[in-house]
Amino acid sequence: MKKLLLIPTLILLLSAISCQKENTATPDVSYDTLPWIVTPDASSDSIPSSTDTLRSFILPQECSIWRGHFVALVDSISPREAYLTLLSLRDWPGMVSASNANAPTQASDTADSYSEAALDSWHIPSEEQARRLKSAYPQGSALLRQANDLFLSLGADTISLQTNSAKSRYLCQQATKSFSFCTGTNLTNAGATIKTYHLRLSRLIRLTR
Repeated sequence: MKKLLLIPTLILLLSAISCQKENTATPDVSYDTLPWIVTPDASSDSIPSSTDTLRSFILPQECSIWRGHFVALVDSISPREAYLTLLSLRDWPGMVSASNANAPTQASDTADSYSEAALDSWHIPSEEQARRLKSAYPQGSALLRQANDLFLSLGADTISLQTNSAKSRYLCQQATKSFSFCTGTNLTNAGATIKTYHLRLSRLIRLTR
C-alpha cells in the first residue's frame, strides 16, 4: 500500500521539476560561457593557491575593460553566475536601417562579419539593451565620460552624441529602430531614407565559476 502511495507523489515531484525548468528565463541572444578571471594578490607576483582562488574571483564592473573588451552592463544572476553585455570598440557612422530599399542588410551584414579580439558572433543591440544602454550612459553623465575615456585609451571609437549638427542615433532591434544617448530623446522606428545612423554592436557573455 505504501508503494502505491509513493507513485503519485513521485509523479507530482517530477512534474514540478519539469515546470521549473520550462519557466527558467534565458537570454534572447547567444552567449559564450567563460570562467571568471582570477586576480592575484596585488602584494604578490605569484598565482593564488587553490584555497585562495575562489576568494580571488572578481566580477568585472560596468564601464570597464575585460580581456580587451568594453563591459557596458553587468547582470549578476547568482554568486556563481553573471552576464556581461559587451559593447564593440568599433562605431560605424553613415549606416542605414533595415527599412532602406537599397541596403536593408547593411547593419546585419556588418554584425555578421565583425570580430574583436578573437571574439565573434556580435549582434545589433536589442530594444531592451538599447534602453538599458541609454539609461546607463546618458549625455553629460560621469559614466559616459569614463566610457569614452576608456575607448580613447584603447584607440577605439567613442560613443557619438552629434552627427552633422544633429543628435546621433544608433540602430537597434535588428536595425528596425534607433536610439540616442542624448537627453530628451526617445527610442523610435528607424527611417527608410536616413543615411546617418550609427551602429555599435553588442555581445553577451555568461560568466560562471
